[in-house]
Order: sequence, then structure tokens, then C-alpha cells
Amino acid sequence: MILLNQKFLSCFIIPLVCYIFLIPQTGEGRTIHVPAQYNTIQAAITASVSGDTVLVEDGFYQEQVNFLGKNIVLTSRFIFDNDSTHIYNTEINRNYLNEGVKIINGEGPTAQLIGFTISNCLWDGVLCKNSSPTIYHNIIKGNDAYGISLNNSNALISDNEIHCYPNFDMGGPYDAIQLINSGAMIERNFIDGDDINGNVYAINFDLGDGGLPGATTDIGYNVVIGGFFGGLPDNGLPQLIHHNTFMTGNGYTSAMNITQCASNLKIFNNTVTGADGIWIQGGNAPDIRNNVVANADNGIELWVDTATIAYNDVWNCNNNYSGVQDQTGKNGNISADPGFRDPGHHDFHFLCWSKCIDAGDPSYDYSAEPTPNGGRINMGSYGNTSGADHSDPCIRTFPDTLDFGYVAVNHHKDSTVFIVNAGHAQLTISAMTNSNINIFGFNYAGGATLLNPNDTLPLTVSFHPLTNKIHYSDSILITSNSDIPGKINLMGNTTLGIENEKVKDIVMYPVPVTGNDLYIKTGTLWSQELSVIIFNIEGEAVYSEIIHPMGYMPVELNLAKLVSGNYYLTIDCGVSTFTGKFTIIRKSE
Repeated sequence: MILLNQKFLSCFIIPLVCYIFLIPQTGEGRTIHVPAQYNTIQAAITASVSGDTVLVEDGFYQEQVNFLGKNIVLTSRFIFDNDSTHIYNTEINRNYLNEGVKIINGEGPTAQLIGFTISNCLWDGVLCKNSSPTIYHNIIKGNDAYGISLNNSNALISDNEIHCYPNFDMGGPYDAIQLINSGAMIERNFIDGDDINGNVYAINFDLGDGGLPGATTDIGYNVVIGGFFGGLPDNGLPQLIHHNTFMTGNGYTSAMNITQCASNLKIFNNTVTGADGIWIQGGNAPDIRNNVVANADNGIELWVDTATIAYNDVWNCNNNYSGVQDQTGKNGNISADPGFRDPGHHDFHFLCWSKCIDAGDPSYDYSAEPTPNGGRINMGSYGNTSGADHSDPCIRTFPDTLDFGYVAVNHHKDSTVFIVNAGHAQLTISAMTNSNINIFGFNYAGGATLLNPNDTLPLTVSFHPLTNKIHYSDSILITSNSDIPGKINLMGNTTLGIENEKVKDIVMYPVPVTGNDLYIKTGTLWSQELSVIIFNIEGEAVYSEIIHPMGYMPVELNLAKLVSGNYYLTIDCGVSTFTGKFTIIRKSE
């Protein structure tokens, strides 16, 4: 993939094995050199015949290029060495006059445009009309109309960087890619439809007369800033949107705003963040599965009578589902933090504890995922690619920090930490160490401890200050086969002679929780406020409350807003802490 900002987008590159069939090749006829034989690109094309290759050296070419109906290969030297500097340095620049490249006279897929920067056009960077060429490894930017415009075309657009024109002058704004009465294979591109006001799209489909007969739309493996808009033809042929990463942050643009579709539309293994997610306004029976939609306004919004929605993760949206019943817990759909590795820097791989690993449709092919892969496809845009995340063990601790508060010298306070294998393979814990076992002790006997996925190991930690030191701190380091380190941060303070009531003899019931309420009861006469915090398996605090017990009476916690799953509860009175584990089972899920 050729990218203007390679550092910004390096994490999106799909490995070469996925597109080895797209390695450029020259034509079978003559090779015509520019400027050695002809001073201009257009003069070389005029002298060429179908099957020839027009090879353009690095340089600045201020001209319009027209293929003249010839199935030729027009290329920079990038075709020989895959050196992207040739793309940057071989520029077709119109100096704000008309289109940059016109392919408008019936050219077919052997008409190829490879390895140029196309910029400063008054109109479209590349115009394809009544033709279906191959366009790849180009940078199309800074033009005053569409980056690529297709009309009655079934082009192949691959491995390019394509920018929109978001301004209102010059008749704008204009989308990055416009299709009228066309189909296309649009794969492995970086497509910039970024506009803070939502006036442009990365890809805009206009069905025109109902779509190009015999055209298949295949939009896959792209990185898209902005969204897709328009209708897809009901022509009985596959219409595919898959393995894309959509980033829509302006609050207006939907990642997929599909105005018309039919049962041949399949939307699978996409990752969508921001604004609106997947919105289908018309048509019927789309198939939506293995997608991750996070941090959006509406996650999946459907205005159709029937649809297949399966094995998706829709999380942290204002409305996870709109126009259809909440699908969480049905047909493999979940609503869990996908655990993006570094979303602030646009890295949407998963951390090892992500519930999206090994969670896609079990009938889908997973053979392209590197081992260990769990024998099942991942959700999201990297599912069944060589960039998929491994099915690894993953150590997590709940909580990851223990603050013992104030404890009198030569007294002690105990607290419990749960060590959890939140990953997807067996975790082996081989050692636990800290700096001062006499101050912060714990009950690990040593030796190897094996935890299967979702297994829990409780660890009791004791703070026993020996001197009146203002502040103590330490860490328990857990050695294991997890890629992320296991660490429990410890801290505490000392005070002279205080003895508060301790939280002990805690009973939680009913367990599992099948209704809305969890009750907690103690054998100690409580007379002070207690802090209650509940964490989910991802370590997020999902419930907190300050309670004021009345004697030995049980305290009721209303957990109606929590979904089915495993949870960890802590009760802290300032001197001692109780930590417990419980499960919620919702029959409706």
C-alpha cells in the first residue's frame, strides 16, 4: 500500500501475501520511454498501441493524460523495484486545468495506471467513463473535484492513496471516490473522506440507471477516514464490504450509509469507530457479521424488514442497535470492550484479553490467521488475515493496585487480589516476587500454576508495617507466559494505635444472581460507611456505591443494569478490604 503518511498508517498495512497477484507487470508489446523518446506522456501514448508500456521517469509533468482507448500500461519506475519514492517523484500536475488522467474510451482491465502522484487538477484526478481500467499504487491528492470518478465502469482500484476535496468553492465539496452506474473492486487503499462537517464521503455510490449489469462491488482491506454512502445494485451478484477499517470522527458521517441493498449484500469483518456505524436505509436481507463497531452514535441501524446480524461486537455506542431489537447475547453478538491496542494512534489490533479474538462466525475460514489462532476467525478487520492477533494467554489482576490505607505499626491488614487468565490459551504462572516480603506478604507457595482461559487464582496480600514510616510502596511481579506483564501495585501508610472495625465474615447472596439484586451480609456490627465497587472481567468499574449499613441487616445492591457475566466486588472500610467474585445470569440473554 502506498501511503502519504506511512508512519501514521503503518499499522494498517496488509501483508504482501494477501495481494501477491497484484504485482505490476509491463505490457507485452514495446516499452516507450518518457522523456528519453518522447518529451511528454501524452505524446508517448499517442505513439503507442494496445499492449505497449509507457515508462515514465521521475519528473514533474504538467499535462493532461488521455489513454485514447488503448489498453496500455502507463507506469513510473515503481513497477520495477516497488520503491515508493518513484510515486512521490513522478507527478502529473495539471496546474488547476481540467482532469489529470482520462480513461474514457472503452479501455479494459489491461489498461493500467501505476505509480504516479496526480495533483492540482481543476476537475477529477482520474476520470473513468465507459471503461474499466486497473488503477493501483498511486497518490491522488490536492485536486479540486473527485479523486477518482467512475461512470459506467467496473474498475479495479487497489493500493492507492485517494483524497477528497472538502471545500465549497469550485462547485465542491467532492468525494474521494465517486461511482455512477458503476461497480468496482476497491481494495487495500487509504481513502481520505475527512470533513469536519460531514459534507463529503470517502466512497459515494450513485446507482444511476440501476447499476452496471454484471458488476460486482467488492470493497475490502481499505483504511477509510470518513464513510461509504449510496446504494448497491440488486443484480444477483455478490456485493461485499469486508475487512475495512472505518474511522469517522466528525459526528455526522456514517461509516456505511447504505441507501439501498439486497440479500446479496454481505458486510463482514470490518472495524468501525466514531459517528454512526452501519446504517442500512432500504432494501432487504443484508448479512452483517464479524464486525466490531465501537464508540459510535448508532452502532447498527436498520430500516429494513429482515437482516442477518451475527457474531458482531457493538460496544459503547449511544444506541448499540436502532430500528432492530438489541442483538447482544443473540447469534454470537456481544457488547464488550474490544480492547484496541492503541486507538489514539489508529492501531485497531486487539490486546490479548479482547473478547473479539476467536469470536467470529465459526463457519468462516480462519486459515490465514497466524498460529496459535484458536481454530476460529477473529472479529474485526484483521480476521482471517496474516495480521490477525494470536490466541494467547493473558494475565490480568483485579484490582491491579492495592491501597491498604492506614494501618497501625505491628498490626496487619489483608486484602485479596484475583489473578485471571483473560486470554485464549493456558496461562502458566512460574513465579511471584516483590521487594520486601516482610512488609507486603502474600500466600503464593511457588512452583508452576496453570490457569485455563477465564480461570481465577485468588491471592491474599497482607500489609504489616514494622515502623512508623509515612508511606510504604512495593509491587508484586508475576512471571508467566503472557505477553503482557503481571503486576500488582502495593501501597500503604502507618498511623499510631488506630483500630477501626474490620470487614470480615462477608456473605453474598444469591449467587449466581438471576434477578436484579445482590445482598451482602457480615458477622460484624457495622457502624461506618463502606465503599463498594464492582468490576467486570475487563477490569472496568461498572458499579460503585457508598453504603451505610444498619447493624447486622443485609445491604441490597441493585444490579439491574449489569449484563450476564463474571464480576469482582470489593468492600472497603478503610482498614480492611473484602474482595469477592460472583456471576450474573440473565435468562433473557
